[in-house]
Amino acid sequence: GAATSPAADDAVALFNAKFAKKRTERRPIVESTLRSNFAELVAVFGDTDATEIVKAVPQTLEMDRSYFARTLDIYSEKFGAESARGLLLRNPALLGVKPEGWGPDGYGGAESAGPETIALSYVVAATRPIGKFGPIGLVGLLSVPGIEMVTGIPIRETIFGALN
Repeated sequence: GAATSPAADDAVALFNAKFAKKRTERRPIVESTLRSNFAELVAVFGDTDATEIVKAVPQTLEMDRSYFARTLDIYSEKFGAESARGLLLRNPALLGVKPEGWGPDGYGGAESAGPETIALSYVVAATRPIGKFGPIGLVGLLSVPGIEMVTGIPIRETIFGALN
């Protein structure tokens, strides 16, 4: 099955390469969980998309796999099947969100997601290649005009002047 396929071997190897050195005996990597979760991703998304999900966010192999299909179903009801699938491929971390949310109000769950969830998935996908500090740098760059206005220091002029 999918849990013992070459694609599952690759997914587990990717996960281990990224996280094995960071783990301790208190929180060991459980390969059977990784493989079962990959098999569930394949069942819900198919081989190719499951592999892309793991490449983008290897942590999906440790998420609660009972959320995967239900989360896709909820987003499909809200946004349509194609948009929901695209959303989860751009931001696979959403597969770790409890579908019905937490507490009596369902706070933070897929059911309470609005159209901003789709918009932000594009931001997540665009900033993923620049690493975990990339979004911080991006915010820093976007805040330069405000910093210049408040401090009176011509940051851009100084940098561009140095480049000439």
